[in-house]
Amino acid sequence: MNLLKRAVAEAIGTYVIVFAACGVVIANQASNGAAGLLGIAPAPGLAVMAMVTVFGPICGAHFNPAVTVARAL
Repeated sequence: MNLLKRAVAEAIGTYVIVFAACGVVIANQASNGAAGLLGIAPAPGLAVMAMVTVFGPICGAHFNPAVTVARAL
């Protein structure tokens, strides 16, 4: 497969996972703790699950730049 296509899929996947993990914490803080632990905890896991489902066939779904570089080497 095209290397650029794989790199873009990895970048988008990593962005979405980090955005979900950080975003839910920020939203929890902005709402004075309305989400709580049960609202914060599943967000990164659900983001990973969605990104693996979407980008797994394209790039192998590492979503960790260190793992991607190590595997490429």
